[in-house]
Amino acid sequence: MTFKSKKTPNYDGSQRLSTKDNGLGGRFYRRTYTAPFDPESLGSLLVWLKAEDVVGLNDNDTITLWNDSSGNGYNIDSYYGTPKWKSSVASLNGRPAVYLDGYSYMYRNAVTSLPNGSSPFTLYTVGTLDGASTPDYAFLFGFGDNYGPYRRAGFLRYPIYGSPSDFFAEFWGTPPTTVPDASFPKDTAFSAAYAYVAGSVPSTNPLYFNGVSQGPSAGGSVLNISSTCDLAVGVIPDSPYYIWKGNISECMLYNATHTPTQRSEEHTSELQSRFGISYAV
Repeated sequence: MTFKSKKTPNYDGSQRLSTKDNGLGGRFYRRTYTAPFDPESLGSLLVWLKAEDVVGLNDNDTITLWNDSSGNGYNIDSYYGTPKWKSSVASLNGRPAVYLDGYSYMYRNAVTSLPNGSSPFTLYTVGTLDGASTPDYAFLFGFGDNYGPYRRAGFLRYPIYGSPSDFFAEFWGTPPTTVPDASFPKDTAFSAAYAYVAGSVPSTNPLYFNGVSQGPSAGGSVLNISSTCDLAVGVIPDSPYYIWKGNISECMLYNATHTPTQRSEEHTSELQSRFGISYAV
């Protein structure tokens, strides 16, 4: 007799065998499998930098090209110093990452068709702050232009007014306030997300840190960024300043405003499970 197998959802993407009475005095086996959550399923994915997709490098090699896994061709093709590719980082659940030493960074100049103040976007990132990091500004991931001060959007470590690990969503029309959006321990995996509503004041849109809303984010006036600007990893866009010191495993930019449900899917199904991120903030 032939018995059919049945596929049912399984959260972590693994396979599992179970048995069930077939009603005829025998038992059949059930194999269950569900593929891991795919960020592209949320739609409107524009840029996806994924350290796991880097090929051809050995641990601690200098990375000179970080290809865009979205398939849209927004490859990070320029660098300064010696950004390193790490094949496994313990604090990121053993996943690969790009390590920046506070001196090195990566970028792509003159990218077209990026969001601006009149269009929606959502940013996600995963990384760690180096325990040896100095108490200074540090920009993690974002985009911006050189047509005026504060014309950029992204995630910023801004410890000047408090803890060395104070963290802001830096969506600047004005500089950050003295109250951080979130604080986090060093050498510990974290995720951040920010969804911008087109034409809104950035501070009315909350930063989500480790999947939890931190309330209104830093920033003031409506964004005014050219749609032709720079993508930056670990450095202020179009400026060799405020360089990140730590690991960056993943960065995603969507040209849509994700709902709280969509952000929950991204954090819970994708980021937390893969990187072992704690939701304590």
